[in-house]
Amino acid sequence: MGLPTLSGFAERTTGVHGFERGSGRTVSHDKDIYKYVIWEWLDSMEADWHSVDRQSGLDIFRLHTGECVALSAIDSDIRDAIDISLRAIPGYVGAFVIDPGNPVHRGGFFDNLIYAAAIEGGTIVQELSYEGEQDWPLEGSATFKPGGPVWQPSGWLASSGPEGLPRGSVSERGKKAAEGVARKQAGTVEQRVLEEMSRAFFLNAGRKTFEFKAVAESSDILQAIMPEGKFTKYLFDRASKDGKSKAAFLIDDLGIDPEDWRYLAAQFYSGLLIAEPNAVKLNEWKTGYGARFDVPMRIRNRAGKTAVIVTGWNMNPGALPSLSTAYPGPRDAEAIEPGEPPILPPGARGDAEWSQLWGWATAAGVQAGESHVPTPMFLSGIAAISEGECGTALVRVFDARRGLARWLKREGLGDTDGYGGVVAFSPIPSQSIDRAKVWAQTVASILRLNGIEADVQSFDS
Repeated sequence: MGLPTLSGFAERTTGVHGFERGSGRTVSHDKDIYKYVIWEWLDSMEADWHSVDRQSGLDIFRLHTGECVALSAIDSDIRDAIDISLRAIPGYVGAFVIDPGNPVHRGGFFDNLIYAAAIEGGTIVQELSYEGEQDWPLEGSATFKPGGPVWQPSGWLASSGPEGLPRGSVSERGKKAAEGVARKQAGTVEQRVLEEMSRAFFLNAGRKTFEFKAVAESSDILQAIMPEGKFTKYLFDRASKDGKSKAAFLIDDLGIDPEDWRYLAAQFYSGLLIAEPNAVKLNEWKTGYGARFDVPMRIRNRAGKTAVIVTGWNMNPGALPSLSTAYPGPRDAEAIEPGEPPILPPGARGDAEWSQLWGWATAAGVQAGESHVPTPMFLSGIAAISEGECGTALVRVFDARRGLARWLKREGLGDTDGYGGVVAFSPIPSQSIDRAKVWAQTVASILRLNGIEADVQSFDS
């Protein structure tokens, strides 16, 4: 029994700080994840018996007023009789059958509640307090028949009481719920770094003073900073004092042409998007501090030859992660594999190249948009809309007089606008503005990685 814990699925670390005596973190709740989990719960109840009124079920989580009692097993006739009796009680929302193979059901309504009592052998079993007192007897337990109340020592329920919900395979609906929640929880690179920092800096053994906060919603197309000079003047520069050994490895051993540096940069970026930060530590210098972390990646050249490269990244307070360095790693090291990046080779660009690039970008955008989990939209008086708010999004490519933008216009794939560019709208056949935004963001990211200036814009409808 206790408070439902659906909000736990929506927790995010949005700040990490350290001080002389320890460290701490700021936890916030992502409203989009919370809305999705509520929708998932309401929708999943249709698979079995329930008496929950949808609007009332939504309201208790919207207002954070819900409390619940969960039973691991109960006869259906007794369940129905209790449900009918409780309907006369103001505030009663209803009951539903918990699917033990659904993590939203288990995590929200059973596993995290207080194991307060057990029905065993015709008795109500409760635990004595640590001091041996009979605190908080359940109302009605004194008249429970045939055995009435029984008190056991503190800890008895966990060690000797009846087991809870059976643990087995994930149900079909549970699999769908788990996949949807995981996609909503995936978060940005910055969020994953903050989560890892909260673990790595938990003890703050160095007694350092620091503070990192999540960047407010960013208009940046890419989730990381990768300066061109970091590649052309460092990683591929044979004359660089610090980079010449790296250049020799990348050019001579791995076989990536210095002119093709974007091919390497795109792999670094793709790997960063799917990786967990490794070896997180705090770096300090005279004018400030930042978090340093590594991501080992298995990088390829255009012929398919691969090598492990450890990428090093810095994240300063209030800034996105930025590429710091890269160096060869052990051949057999465990590493992220970014795969073949959608990057045009160096050289002249004509219709064939623009067609290839746009094909890559829009196909990736459609795949990302269709696999995205929208945030459901809740409207008074009607069922929740799983596709979420209505709208569309566009990609704006600069400039309309030349290059890809001109090709898009000529091929009828885009239209000129008043901002000096050519715009192309999301082709995803859905009302969902969330899916359209993901399409646009994905397309613009690929264009940016190819050195093409592009931005995105969305419109509610």
